[in-house]
Amino acid sequence: MIKFPVAIIAIVILLFVSCTSKAPSYPYYLVRHPFVYSIKKHNDSLYFSTLEDGLFRFHPDHPEQMARVGGFRRFPFRSMVFPPDGRMLAVSYYGGVFYASRDTLLPLRNASFEAWSMKLDDKGEFWLASGRGVLRQKGDTVVVYNNSSDAHDVAFYGNAVAVAHMRGITLYDRESRSTVAEYCKGVVCWTLARFDSVLVGGGSNVCIVVGPSSARTIRIPPLGNMPWSIAKDSTGAIFMGTQKGLFRAGPHDSVAQCIGCKGQCIKSVCIDDSGRLWVGTFFR
Repeated sequence: MIKFPVAIIAIVILLFVSCTSKAPSYPYYLVRHPFVYSIKKHNDSLYFSTLEDGLFRFHPDHPEQMARVGGFRRFPFRSMVFPPDGRMLAVSYYGGVFYASRDTLLPLRNASFEAWSMKLDDKGEFWLASGRGVLRQKGDTVVVYNNSSDAHDVAFYGNAVAVAHMRGITLYDRESRSTVAEYCKGVVCWTLARFDSVLVGGGSNVCIVVGPSSARTIRIPPLGNMPWSIAKDSTGAIFMGTQKGLFRAGPHDSVAQCIGCKGQCIKSVCIDDSGRLWVGTFFR
């Protein structure tokens, strides 16, 4: 197992910065670890996954007390979930689904499907967005739900399964699997997140906010920018980790503003139970 000095990986600094003098300044906590892929809340801790160094956790009140959860070789882990059985699962686009056990990660039986994203449904079963399509857990095995070969992310919205893919975002009826809605047609989309009655998706230069009765789009400059991760605070503001910085859009904004890390790749954002915004950068 690879060890890393806590002094190097456990530095978390509260920043009060903005991209330009005209943009408003919002506080955020920056996790000073290279190549952070995702940040997730679970119980009283925050967990984050990395490109090569495995998974870590810390209490947001004591970020200096960071602990390594585990890893497998130097596999990248892009997503993680916490099913009701108490396990922690993580997915790699190299080796499929793994479970945490005694400071390491072990391959999950019958789940060696490389995937970009993993989410839990209302039954606590995991779904995968992968190059083989959308896959779902069924008991002790994994079955194909949708044959889309370019699925990047998956989420659940009412009775629909939402899929972000190379040509937009498609919502499928969960039972019949028929298409019920399409958004961002022709746009490469990579991320989806549900917040109560709102579904938020992101693609090249655009964010779509879908509510019960309407949808609105938010432009994300500059040209070629891609949102990788989305968080929403109690005021309805949307924060996005993008290829070119940390961006924010208020509840009525049509254009997102850069509020930090201008020009730098941000793969992960997360808001903890105290309303603090955590940011994971994707560079060394």
